[in-house]
Amino acid sequence: MKNQYKSRENRDSQLNLHIFNELLINEKELLIQLVERLKNKVKFLEGSSYPIFLIDMNRLVNEEKIALWLITKFILKKIGAVENEDMSIDELEEKCRLSRKIIIARLKDLRDKKIIERTKGINFRINLPAAIFILDKIDKRLEKEIN
Repeated sequence: MKNQYKSRENRDSQLNLHIFNELLINEKELLIQLVERLKNKVKFLEGSSYPIFLIDMNRLVNEEKIALWLITKFILKKIGAVENEDMSIDELEEKCRLSRKIIIARLKDLRDKKIIERTKGINFRINLPAAIFILDKIDKRLEKEIN
């Protein structure tokens, strides 16, 4: 009887491990995907942490501008160029050149869509899967404009 329970527990743990492995996100693979999607949109000068946008920012909607700045901050954190990956409302206002009111409204929209999250205080960041999602969304929308 004990062996039967052990056998069942073993099968259950193997199934749980399989399920977990199927749902596990491989960060390295996602980072490679992010870089592939980002490389035609932004570059960095060697030794600098300020992004050079290759994409016409005027073609982006406000949510996309904000997300793209958060993505660049995410990348800079990953390579160790900055300490934090999050950005404040003031920082986003300055970088995006949008009014505080618009920044706050678009941040709320992005949070409601689970694309960004609030960190300490009133700072915000984007996670890796959301960054890929928003870059895909930008690509699809811009492609439609061309066609």
